[in-house]
Amino acid sequence: MIYSLSNINQPIATKRSVKVLLCAAIVFAFLSVFFSSGATGSAANGADFKAGRIIDDVVFTNNQSMSVSQIQAFLDAKVPVCDRWRPSSNPNYQPPWTCLKEYQENPTTGDNNISHTGRGPNGEPRQVPGGISAAQIIWNAAQAHNISPQVILVTLQKEQSLVTDDWPWAIQYFRAMGANCPDGPGGAQCNPAYAGFLKQVDGGTWQFRHDFNGIGTPGFWAPYARGWNNILYQDPNTTGGCGTKQVLIENQATAVLYKYTPYTPNQAALNNLYGTGDACSAYGNRNFWRLFTDWFGSTYAPTFQATFLAHSTYPTIVKGSSSEALIRYRNTGNLPWYDDVSAPLYNTYPVRLAKTNPINSSSPFSASWPSSGRATGAFAKVYEPDGLSLSSNQHIALPGQIVDFGFNFNIPVNTTPGFYPQYFQPVLEGSNWWNMGGVAWIGVTVQDPTFQATFVAHTTYPTILNGGSSDALIRYRNTGNLPWYDDVSAPLYNTYPVRLATTNPINSSSPFSSLWSSNSRATGPFGRVYEPDGLSLSPNQHVALPGQIVDFNFTFSIPTGTTPGFYPQYFQPVLEGSNWWNMGGVAWIGVTVQ
Repeated sequence: MIYSLSNINQPIATKRSVKVLLCAAIVFAFLSVFFSSGATGSAANGADFKAGRIIDDVVFTNNQSMSVSQIQAFLDAKVPVCDRWRPSSNPNYQPPWTCLKEYQENPTTGDNNISHTGRGPNGEPRQVPGGISAAQIIWNAAQAHNISPQVILVTLQKEQSLVTDDWPWAIQYFRAMGANCPDGPGGAQCNPAYAGFLKQVDGGTWQFRHDFNGIGTPGFWAPYARGWNNILYQDPNTTGGCGTKQVLIENQATAVLYKYTPYTPNQAALNNLYGTGDACSAYGNRNFWRLFTDWFGSTYAPTFQATFLAHSTYPTIVKGSSSEALIRYRNTGNLPWYDDVSAPLYNTYPVRLAKTNPINSSSPFSASWPSSGRATGAFAKVYEPDGLSLSSNQHIALPGQIVDFGFNFNIPVNTTPGFYPQYFQPVLEGSNWWNMGGVAWIGVTVQDPTFQATFVAHTTYPTILNGGSSDALIRYRNTGNLPWYDDVSAPLYNTYPVRLATTNPINSSSPFSSLWSSNSRATGPFGRVYEPDGLSLSPNQHVALPGQIVDFNFTFSIPTGTTPGFYPQYFQPVLEGSNWWNMGGVAWIGVTVQ
């Protein structure tokens, strides 16, 4: 359990009173109003507090809500100047102090810069070898456990006032999240194995995720779960009993907070939102909601909202062909998304990927789409919030889950070459609140088709006796933008084959061609096809993709009676039967006949 006396029996104390509390004197103090610096929310109103919906699941678990630099800027704004030399009457805690914005800790050794050694001339804390900042520690825990960094910051504040304290004591770092600090006089029962800022942040955030995943599971202790619950107003061991309130817990994040602090604020605590209530008031969950609202805005997610995460690379596509594309979104609303497969089953609106900028505009590359303004209606894949594990239902995206929208760009043959930005956004099809946000774009470059061969190497010039033969090889790289097909694969794709032709002039007859398919075509099938590295064989030995390398193997056969001498033999790949047959890449092998 993770209860802390400071968040149960106290409003958030000023930095002076929280330190008195840590010395075991329980002080009721008004909160210093220090939310103006760096705030992005708006002042909370106690009338807006909902005991059964303190924070929405998708807000609680949004690990992308802040970057490391944004967390650092937030901490800097909350404490512009650290009061390093503030006098302390407690002999165990003496200046100079280290504020959270400048705290560092080595994740391996636990070495940190709270101590007084190695400080600068004005009391600046030292740089810890291998140390990482508090902002980085917070962000790392958020990513590891898929919990919002904003939730961690709020918890650090409600537990130990660390975010705004400009002269924090070491004990505030040791108990930063209240992790493994059960109820008791002064909160003295904290497990020493969990002492330290990094352990507290990672352990407390792990507990949030563990509880979030475990609420309602068989055999797992959860004092409160989704549904109706009788929740205490205060610790009956402390107050002698203040009764309970019947609360309909609407989501798992709220249930998690009630496990962390198993009391609900009474009306007195809500009436005096920034101060104290009465003897039956508890403040932990009130303070969490108030801090979050003041600092970051509403704890509620919009009903339907899409947040763009990533897309596939900008494709370069030859006109007349197509390319696959993908755009990834997170469901950051508080209701599920259904696709064209699942929506009819639930009699609801489907979420589709729409062409936008302006909305419902037509794409010229939409031949394979459901319509010119809708790239796709069915989800390609649905992932859990970690972005790695596939969801059990691939046609429903719950809040926090991630959807891949997959589709094709199909380029008409008459498209003018150029760069075409294509804008998209998910929409709730047919509803009045269709606009879910999340506009993203992919730039499509259209090119004319090109077939180009670049000579790489050939075998040594052979010396061949009259009536004899010798194997030869010429190697080319496909430096065009379309695949090459040989005599085996071209019929399967209904296209032109690439063959090795005699040249200089083109289609001239070779006297050494008796083993060829014709006297001007040294080979039809490819000898070998390599990946661009020239070492790894391609999985398809009859198709050469752009960048891949082809060996054309053939044999020089010398007729008996050929006059001895030196015979240059010229070759080049050709796109057989097409109007743009000339692929370049002329090469020659000198044959010496003896």
